[in-house]
Amino acid sequence: MNMPSTKKHTCAEIPQFERLNYFYGQMLSAADFRSEQAYLREKLKLHNRCLHGYGVICGLEVTPVPVHVHCPPEHKEEIEKIKARLTQLQTEIGKVQDQLQSKELKDTERDALQAALDKLNAERESLRRRWEELCCDEHDPKDPCAEQPEHSIKVAVQCGLALDCCGNELVLRAPMAIDLWTALKPSERDRLKEAQRGALYLSICYCAEPIHPSRPVVPDTCGSLADCNYGKLRDSVRFRVTLDPPATDERCEPCCSACTDECLLLARVCWEGNPAIDEDDIDNSVRRPISLYPPTVITGISWKHGATYGPAAARDVLGTESDMGGRTDGLEITFSRPVYAETLTPGVVDLWRIQGGRGLRGVISSIEGEYVGKPDEGLITSFKYRDASGETLNDGDRVLIIIRADFILDACCRPVDGNHVGGRVPQLAAYQAKAAEAKYAAPGMQKTKPDDGNCDGPCRVPPGGIGPWTSGNGTAGGSFESWFYVD
Repeated sequence: MNMPSTKKHTCAEIPQFERLNYFYGQMLSAADFRSEQAYLREKLKLHNRCLHGYGVICGLEVTPVPVHVHCPPEHKEEIEKIKARLTQLQTEIGKVQDQLQSKELKDTERDALQAALDKLNAERESLRRRWEELCCDEHDPKDPCAEQPEHSIKVAVQCGLALDCCGNELVLRAPMAIDLWTALKPSERDRLKEAQRGALYLSICYCAEPIHPSRPVVPDTCGSLADCNYGKLRDSVRFRVTLDPPATDERCEPCCSACTDECLLLARVCWEGNPAIDEDDIDNSVRRPISLYPPTVITGISWKHGATYGPAAARDVLGTESDMGGRTDGLEITFSRPVYAETLTPGVVDLWRIQGGRGLRGVISSIEGEYVGKPDEGLITSFKYRDASGETLNDGDRVLIIIRADFILDACCRPVDGNHVGGRVPQLAAYQAKAAEAKYAAPGMQKTKPDDGNCDGPCRVPPGGIGPWTSGNGTAGGSFESWFYVD
């Protein structure tokens, strides 16, 4: 006997999949057709989030735009109306958002307010798109329409595709300019105006945009007749801007747990009180690439891969104890997410010396090492490892560093994605600054320029154009290998 479950879902809020069973003479209503659409849409969303995960698939890069926008004179009247309506809409949206924060709302009241908010957001997005159609990127100082508001923080979102954590497809078919200032809530604008600087977080969200308004010719069963109904719903997007960062998604499995934030973070924009936004002010690396679970990766190392160090600098890099006394903590490795300190056991990190120079070459010997300050248990975001042998390195030697990432487990008990693809993991900023000090410029010390945070030569940024580089090829595990030379 089939016993359909009527209990509340304990795994995830997945609706029952019910589809129409057609037969001749069947009476169908608008609710039946909506149910048929919901069956297909919910199936697709379940497929997306459980097989693909969520995140940016391609594009959607946030870039600066010119401060001034020129509006052709023939559109001046329409532009003024749009500006006035946008200001009014922003106030109305802020009021509805404030009302939704109330914990005393009934479910029916909350649903009504959410429906009103969606309608206001849809109208705002429609007006913004019309604004972009009427304006171009050139500035005409004689055109009064080109004047900017007191505060204007504009960026552009390039076209692209993404999935949100509910499984909705987010499609942006053309670049869109966003004024971060007007997109903020009134209370957040006051905070930003008072501080005159801050970080703004830009996210993209799914919304159903009502289109094709029409008047129904037949009333519904209750006898009422709406003044206007929308004949279609267009899958669209809206943008959310906040001063507080969205909650970090700590879930290990996005399919079988509730969604933490229905919007997808695209960029963090630093504003210093100047309307002009530069590329350096926009951090696109905070976005999540499409995945079921973003693997933990190595984000920085204390040495420069492939560099050549003098003997004294090499001892400093490795933390080798010298006769003069004093030593550094040696090598430092940082991760994108916390890992268990217990999994950093002896043998996970290996140091090898490959003998070079004149005479006998190619002899490989182990350099005994030790962890520095590593706790016995708990989650850590970095660790240090140094030479415990005290042996001297000679000119022509190569030091090979191997980290077996398969054995390092993160908070979700998944191994670190450690493949050192292209040797592009950057040197940590603190060690770059140290390498640039005068003592490292002295003869016999470091013989290569400090890392610029990226790399020399081709492929300065990872595939997709969003940097910086990290370890990993998208598959958990692998070994991180790096080396430097002594000369």
